[in-house]
Amino acid sequence: MTRLSSLLAVAGCLLLASCGSSGPPRVERLSTVAVSGVLTFNGTPLESHRVTFYPIGGDRPANGVTDAAGKFTLGTNEPGDGCPVGKYKVSISFSPTVQADYSTDGGIEDPAKMPKPKVKIPVKYADPETSGVTQEITGSVSDLKIDLQ
Repeated sequence: MTRLSSLLAVAGCLLLASCGSSGPPRVERLSTVAVSGVLTFNGTPLESHRVTFYPIGGDRPANGVTDAAGKFTLGTNEPGDGCPVGKYKVSISFSPTVQADYSTDGGIEDPAKMPKPKVKIPVKYADPETSGVTQEITGSVSDLKIDLQ
């Protein structure tokens, strides 16, 4: 009977262990429309800048990073999938891509060695409350232009 009790105890533990959650909680997938455009500062394309759309009234922001020509594509649920229709406050901040050096731990110990933006923009643009940049998305758009002054 001891053997049977042991087997039942092990089976019970396995059953309880399998009842737990299997990974992180799922986040609701928001309905989005395709949004892409170009970011410039006084007409000069901004490379490696994160453009973030914060919905007025809450919910999840959409963001994308500009390429060498200043082009970006927004993503909300996953990179490049667009953003929901609505009104947004926008922030723009430098977001350098750092190449990992696999010969070391991959980190940059000296901040002076971090990549620098080719074009420096005023710090006010990094905060959606002070940037002064707003956008309304009513449907898919592929030629959105944001020119900072």
